[in-house]
Amino acid sequence: MTLLLAFFVLLFSMSEIDVKKYEAFFEGLNGPIPEQGDGEFEGTPFDPDAPPPAGPDADIEPEEDASAEATPEDPTDIPSDVTESTAPPTDDTNADIEELEEDFLSVTVAEAEDLVAKLDEALGVHLDEDDYAVELDQRGVVVRLADQTLFASGRAELSEEAQDIVRVVADVLADTVDNQVEVEGHTDNRPVGNTEFPSNWELSTARATNVLRAMLTLEDLDPARLAAVGRADTVPRADNDSPEGRAKNRRTEIVVLFPTLEG
Repeated sequence: MTLLLAFFVLLFSMSEIDVKKYEAFFEGLNGPIPEQGDGEFEGTPFDPDAPPPAGPDADIEPEEDASAEATPEDPTDIPSDVTESTAPPTDDTNADIEELEEDFLSVTVAEAEDLVAKLDEALGVHLDEDDYAVELDQRGVVVRLADQTLFASGRAELSEEAQDIVRVVADVLADTVDNQVEVEGHTDNRPVGNTEFPSNWELSTARATNVLRAMLTLEDLDPARLAAVGRADTVPRADNDSPEGRAKNRRTEIVVLFPTLEG
């Protein structure tokens, strides 16, 4: 009987769980275990095959690669008004544009031709046909005045009669178009031969400037429209080998610019 009692005591001591050691073991893994009171340890037994507990970032989903989601925009999603505005012009559109351009050019040509007629009529009262010409070229309307009409040989001063002729042109321009105007001085290729003008550049520029100043005596003419240019002998109208050719090259031109006539 004594031996049997000793045997049961031995079995009980072997099966008794050391709660203190068990708590120390889990405290090392997950922190201290709450007080459970006296008696046997209560809780879920440790399972070595269970997945590790979720950490503080368990609810945060990993960011997806933005480049993987980027897909080309479907052209069918573009608003219709955008596609219509960027569409190439149709044949009908091109035809309408060409028609408008032709209408605008025809109006411009008609305007220029009307100005030619008015200038020719005004100057014809004061000058002979050999002293002037009014023409239409690619630059616009050109009033061409022979040098003997305005200047003495080798000089740039305008006589009173010459100033009156220049003001006739200015008066017509003030009452008609608002186009830009260039006054150009031209000479032949012979040296000037005086100390006042070292070359034909100075002579042609001085003549153009004096014509411009005479035009500006008319207050109705806007100075911003005018420019003076000296061309010397660089734009001849005839051969400089003859007296007749040189006479044609010595001239002053008042050019009313019509850019749409170029080309």
